[in-house]
Amino acid sequence: MASPNRASAPEAPPPRTLWPAVLLVTLAGVVAAFQIGKLPAALPALRAELGLDLVAAGWVISTIAAVGVATGMLWGFLADRAGHRRVLLAGMAVVAAGTLAGSFAETGAALIATRLVEGLGYIAVLAAGPSIVAALSAERDRSLTLGVWAFYMPVGLRRWSRSRRPSSTSPAGAGCGGSTPRSRSSRCCWRPARPGA
Repeated sequence: MASPNRASAPEAPPPRTLWPAVLLVTLAGVVAAFQIGKLPAALPALRAELGLDLVAAGWVISTIAAVGVATGMLWGFLADRAGHRRVLLAGMAVVAAGTLAGSFAETGAALIATRLVEGLGYIAVLAAGPSIVAALSAERDRSLTLGVWAFYMPVGLRRWSRSRRPSSTSPAGAGCGGSTPRSRSSRCCWRPARPGA
């Protein structure tokens, strides 16, 4: 069987589904989905902290969607040419870089720029993930494994909505847990959620 890292399709599916690898790829999709789920809880605090008007706040939220429309086909082409595994790993690295930069953004323009970077990584993961899952799946399990992959978005959104729920008593009515000053309230939403938080 050809490696998922190769641009060409595998010659034959594996005799058994490689479930640990399938779940790992799905976890990458969940992490990518965090980049969408972390915004709603943090947006009121971000507006107060960075002085964002409604237009700028809209761009903070919608930048990832705009990146997807503009670059989705390109990422798919690159995944086919360079290898899906390489593109997925590159996407995860780009997501991490954008998230780290976003935690230090001090202006609305800087935050939108970091969301652009996050969006590039997010779309790269989504372009590569399903093909990798399919290549790791036995033919009889392929519908099931792709169904498991499809859970990346609801799981990612739900994880953040539970662990980063804003407090009604926190400054600006937002933040991640409501126990930090407003100057830090939005920053915790750029950090990975702790298990069980």
